Amino acid sequence: MVSRDDAPLPDPSMVARHLLEHTSAVAFVKDAAGRYLFVNPAFEALVQQTIGGPDTADPIASQTDSGLWSSEVRDHFRAVDAMVLREGSAVTGLLKLPHADGDHYWLADKVALPAWDGGAWLGGVAIDVTPMVQRDRTLWGVLEAVIDPMLTVDRNGIVTWVNPAFTRELGWGEADLAGRAFAELVAPQDAGYAGAVLQQAAGAKDATVWQGTLLARSGTARFVEVSFCQLADDGVVGVVTDLTERRRTETQQRLFAEVFARAGQAMAVLDATGTTIAVNAAWETVTGIAPAAEVGRTAALFGPDRRSDPALRAAFLALAENGQWQGEREIPHPDGAARLLHMAVSAVPGDDGATGHYLVVYSDITERRRHLGERQRLESQLQQAQKLESLGRLAGGVAHDFNNLLTAIAGHADMIDMDAAQGSATRDSARTIGDACRRAGSVVRQLLAFARQLPGEAVAVDLSAAVRAMQRMLARTVRADIDLQLDLQTPLPAVVADPGHVDQVLLNLVVNAAEAMPSGGILTVRTRGDEDEASVVLLVEDTGVGIEPDQLAHIFEPFWSTKQAGGGTGLGLATVHGIVARLGGRIDVTSRIGVGTRFTVTLPAADSVPSPEPPADAPGLRPALHGRVLFVEDDGAVRRVGVRALMRAGYAVREAADGLAAKALALADSERCELLVSDLVMPRLGGVDLAISLRARWPGLPVLFVTGHTDVDVIDAALSLAGARLMQKPYSPRALLDAVDEMLAAARRRSA
Repeated sequence: MVSRDDAPLPDPSMVARHLLEHTSAVAFVKDAAGRYLFVNPAFEALVQQTIGGPDTADPIASQTDSGLWSSEVRDHFRAVDAMVLREGSAVTGLLKLPHADGDHYWLADKVALPAWDGGAWLGGVAIDVTPMVQRDRTLWGVLEAVIDPMLTVDRNGIVTWVNPAFTRELGWGEADLAGRAFAELVAPQDAGYAGAVLQQAAGAKDATVWQGTLLARSGTARFVEVSFCQLADDGVVGVVTDLTERRRTETQQRLFAEVFARAGQAMAVLDATGTTIAVNAAWETVTGIAPAAEVGRTAALFGPDRRSDPALRAAFLALAENGQWQGEREIPHPDGAARLLHMAVSAVPGDDGATGHYLVVYSDITERRRHLGERQRLESQLQQAQKLESLGRLAGGVAHDFNNLLTAIAGHADMIDMDAAQGSATRDSARTIGDACRRAGSVVRQLLAFARQLPGEAVAVDLSAAVRAMQRMLARTVRADIDLQLDLQTPLPAVVADPGHVDQVLLNLVVNAAEAMPSGGILTVRTRGDEDEASVVLLVEDTGVGIEPDQLAHIFEPFWSTKQAGGGTGLGLATVHGIVARLGGRIDVTSRIGVGTRFTVTLPAADSVPSPEPPADAPGLRPALHGRVLFVEDDGAVRRVGVRALMRAGYAVREAADGLAAKALALADSERCELLVSDLVMPRLGGVDLAISLRARWPGLPVLFVTGHTDVDVIDAALSLAGARLMQKPYSPRALLDAVDEMLAAARRRSA
């Protein structure tokens, strides 16, 4: 070491020691464990003047901070020492220490010393700045009382002071922050930016603003704004403003604005007078009105028309009373189609509690309402199908017993008719009974056809020929004041259907049309084929009273009728609808009150028309009335009618009440039975099993099954037997005799 004039100086170590022993500044050297290795007299004086200091008889140079200072001062020293040794940089800070005459403030510097003998050393110097601090005591008092959180940070980034507001808001006290860097209070993603701002603020004349996330002592993140200003010692003071709530509010506002803009529902904001001040993008899509044309308009709900429009007035009063209103409105749309809108209006209160704005939301429910109508229609169809299924079960269950009763009643009536004298009252009564039974049988057939349980044989049918064949019967059915006119196309493509079903459709439609003309009129039956011969149309028109529009929707429902009570069964048109549906066709109806009604039946045309087979028996080849017949029927009344009719015609008849009894008779009978007439469904042994058993004894035995059942599987099993025929109940004695005559004649021709 040399002087400025190159004169030699004393030994530097002696100079340094002399300065340290005679300066008023406090000086010390410590090792990494915090044990004091050297202190100057000023340090010893400071320790002696410190409240709660150690026994001065003990040498200070051998002690640590734990034996010298209070816990708060000790923890601060340890934190600063650790940072100095870790980073190897000097640390400057203001320290408050207790003193015999009151607190003193020391401006301290700590620095890492070169490593000697492999150890870590640090030294420090502190200057008592109490007079200067006391001069600024008023300023510090003001800072302590400020309601905004404040802190000071030295040029090394260490927090040196916080005010009570900082502790109150963020939980950090001075003891918690002793020796801690400001960066440790900042969220990791903002730490780098915070350091750059501190460096900038330390050299700037004006305030430097930093926004970021501070971590409270509890770990809660707080978004803040800190205004940093430079201090005289190159540190900075910062004023903290908590922006957490403001940021949350701004985020919510941006979210609400985005939801408003992107909502699929049309939304508008009205001011307190009902004038539109904003609409979203969906407004034009839903209403067809451009936003520029809507903004500034007064909504109809608040306009003058509400005084004359009851609906608007009621809506306005509901909104005023409840703060909200909902309703539906149909509006025209520029695309030409009307739109059904659901409207919801809500009052939004202002800061004073009074209504400040209104929110209007329009939802297009046109498609939803259409789908709802379609769903209701499908549900109605499902209910209709369930009705059909229930009625089908009912029809199949009662048909057998009812047909047995009708067969017995009609058969005995026919017997009385044959035995009674010509023109007698007895014969007239018998025929009346027979007619009533046939009408009752027609009702059963309608019920079974409607329930789709009436079996039939599908053949090629010419609708024009079928109408002509029914012309005389139709003429007798309608009254004399009705003019029945036929307009039939010839030739006409055939349709595949059961002829009896076709007759039933035609008869029901004609009877329905005649009843619609209580004062007479014109009833027209037409047949037509389309141009490409893919369909055949049957039209039945009347000039009657017509059908009300609300009744057309129910016209094909079972048991529903436009007639007065007792005027009809409600099965006629339902039966027609069921038959047409089974044939793969459709039936439509149009009507005008006071003008008339038209029913249009459209059936698919047959691909080909088979050639009709010649009749099995020519009229002149009717066989003689004799032969051996086994008659099996479990219903006693029906059995007596059948046996009596056959015996009157000259047949030899053996009778049995069930299949087992008939089998026993056949086994005991030495003569061949020529014909088996058997009920199809019987207890113990059914007709099919009986026929198979008897054919084992008499091969080729002709079988005539009779039944009142409609079970398709049972009927198919009967018809699968070769040489077997099926006759449905109720049947007349004449029909029974005709069938027996035909089957025996055919069997005798085959054996001849």
